[in-house]
Amino acid sequence: RRILKKTLQYFGFSFRHRKSSIFSMLVESKERKSGWAESPRCLKPPKFTHTHTAPPPPPPPTPPTAPPPIAPPIAAPIAAPIAPPQGGVLPKKKKWADPMTQGNAFKGNFELKDMKAAPSLKLDWTVPGLVLGVTQEKRMRFVHTTFGCVVLKPSSTIAADVFADKLASLLGVRTSTSRLLIRGSKSTGTEFSDANFAVSRQQCVQAGMGAHLLNNKEAEERFRRGPDSFPFVLLLDFIPGPTLGAVEQNKLLSSDGLVALQDLGRILVLDIVLNNWDRLPLPNLWTHEGNPDNFILSSRGLVAIDNSTTAFTNESKADSYVTSVKQLVAGVKGAQEEKDGEEAAVDEVSEYVRNYFASCGQDITQKGAKAVRSGMLQGMAAAAKITDAMVDDTYREVLEIFTPALDRLKMADDAVGLDRINPGFIKHLLHAVFRSLE
Repeated sequence: RRILKKTLQYFGFSFRHRKSSIFSMLVESKERKSGWAESPRCLKPPKFTHTHTAPPPPPPPTPPTAPPPIAPPIAAPIAAPIAPPQGGVLPKKKKWADPMTQGNAFKGNFELKDMKAAPSLKLDWTVPGLVLGVTQEKRMRFVHTTFGCVVLKPSSTIAADVFADKLASLLGVRTSTSRLLIRGSKSTGTEFSDANFAVSRQQCVQAGMGAHLLNNKEAEERFRRGPDSFPFVLLLDFIPGPTLGAVEQNKLLSSDGLVALQDLGRILVLDIVLNNWDRLPLPNLWTHEGNPDNFILSSRGLVAIDNSTTAFTNESKADSYVTSVKQLVAGVKGAQEEKDGEEAAVDEVSEYVRNYFASCGQDITQKGAKAVRSGMLQGMAAAAKITDAMVDDTYREVLEIFTPALDRLKMADDAVGLDRINPGFIKHLLHAVFRSLE
């Protein structure tokens, strides 16, 4: 290494001292011989003739002078320490930041509460200036376009989510309209690529990453492949309105609020049928903190978002679940009966929902609890009308959507949540619980 360095220095090269290979440190010097520098494909330097000449005479001595006065040292300003982000850890440097995995670092400059929904989910993502801004919450990207707001949602349980939305329509539960985009498919492959690239490019602009990334072919290919290169994404319509946990108490007890609480009762029946435990806790079924943000109070009523289903892998747990559902449904059904011309007390489930809202700082009162029970009764009646053929047809539709893509991409069923769907258990639950109430 030393011999190579000395040899190159002899022929007019200088070096930058960095921790890398000798060839990456090599830079062309201004004193380089003109004959070699003009030849771009030269493989060896030209021959030089060395002549020995006498050294020049030394310069005459100069008389000593007084040294200049030494200025007092000036204290250098102390730089302010870099404040780490929330969490106390500075982000690691990357070749380029990935706007699809940075989360809250790529917040948009617009408020979701001020957004309106786009009239259609079919957009031409190649139009310049279509995307005005993007804000990201967890893995969901809210895209502000010239027509309105839409949502891009990748999910590792996307097949179970699609199945849950289709079953929700059979129960009369409102959900967000969606379109499934699949990378490489004949129908939506181009739209998948263009949408992900347009949204990711806008996130780079918001983050101030510069043209070096916007014009980077490797980055463009990465962005077109979608978040984490996951080949499926749901394009959802944006639903303006507050979540159920943010609605004021006086609005919940208004006429529109009571209708929303009835819709809540229908959604609870849907969650029972799907074993969708990540929304509201119910006695003897699910014990968790709940997520009232999965309800949005829109102008057309209460909308259920983030719907999914979970299959039981243990037969004893499945039987225990069916027994608990029977007791829960019987309690709601029994509270409908009247005693001496007066309505019976609110059932355990509705009272449990009331207590849950109270823990969130809202009192829906007994009037609101009765509205929840009324909605549950409507949902039970709708569940009793769902036949085995309807469940099988819904499951077959989901398989026809995902199976060809999974075979082409060589992915397993559990990569999209197909293993979470158990139509046999759902048919058994409907027959054992809800149809027996007719």
